[in-house]
Formats: sequence, C-alpha cells, structure tokens
Amino acid sequence: SGKFIVLEGISGSGKDTQAKLLTAYLKNRGIKTKLINRPSEEMRQLWKEWRKHSNNPMSELYLMLADGYHIVKDKILPSLNKGEYVISVRSSLSAQAYQYVNEVTSCFLRYAFNFEPMPDILIYLDIDPIIAQSRARQESSFFRHVQKKEEKRFKKIFKEYPNVILINADHSAQNVHKEIIAKINRLI
Repeated sequence: SGKFIVLEGISGSGKDTQAKLLTAYLKNRGIKTKLINRPSEEMRQLWKEWRKHSNNPMSELYLMLADGYHIVKDKILPSLNKGEYVISVRSSLSAQAYQYVNEVTSCFLRYAFNFEPMPDILIYLDIDPIIAQSRARQESSFFRHVQKKEEKRFKKIFKEYPNVILINADHSAQNVHKEIIAKINRLI
C-alpha cells in the first residue's frame, strides 16, 4: 500500500520546496508519488474572492472542510489505494493550529477532519520565526508573534501523532532535504 507523508510548518519554513524535493527523490527511486497542496488552488482563489466580502473564520473553516474532504476523497485515498506515496503540503493539522481558539475548538476540529487518514510520516519543519519571516518576505513584528503562537500549537498537536519527524529548517534547502531523506529512509 501507499504511504501518506505530510509536511507541516509555519509560513516560510520551506514546505513547498521540501515537498518538491522529496517528490523528485521518491520518483527517482521508482516510487509512484503524488504531490498534494492544501488548500487546493481552487480554494485559494475562492478565499481571495470570499475575503473581499466576509471575514468570518467559521465560514472559512467550513470551506476548508469541504476542500479537505474533496482532496482526501478524490486525490489522496485513490492514490494510496493504488500503492502510491502521497506527499501533502499541509493537512488538517494546519487547521488545528491556525483556527485554534480553545480546547473546545481543538476537539471540534479533530472530529470534523476525521475523514483524513493518519499520516504515515509527519514532517514538521521547525524554523526560527525570524528566519521564516525573511523567507516569507513579511515585515511586521505581528507576523513573528503569530508564527510563535502557531509554532507552539503545532508542537502541542504533534504529541498526539506517531511518526513525527522534527527537522531543523533554519539551514539551506539542500541541507534540510538531506536531513529529511536520512530520517525517512528508515520509515519507507
């Protein structure tokens, strides 16, 4: 059967870059691999329009649920059932970190996203928020503050998941990639 590999981290941690490098690495080893981005490009476009008229976090959460369900049902599960490896940039864990209000919302989010399979490998790109800020080309101290809070939430959430790999993402993309490969080769 296939493997479900998720990359998580705060904005600017290098998730997209590492997902592309990992996908290429696995394909070069002869492993059929599918790269998934969350949210989908369609959802990103919808949010862009939606946010012009509404700034309601609950509405966005339901849109995120619909998008996540579509991605799992139509892309992730069929690929896993074909024995492919699925590399997902973000997952429902991002919603748990970014939409967190309190423990009640955290429980609701875990329940609401229970359609998503448990990752076989969860890679968290751990990065200093100041470095992430420069990579994401954000200028405000607010960005750093928000990223610090989200980093703490991610680390709390990960305690509930097996096969979490923490990677120091402060280094160059190539060094981070080498560290990922060294750690996941034991698990694939």
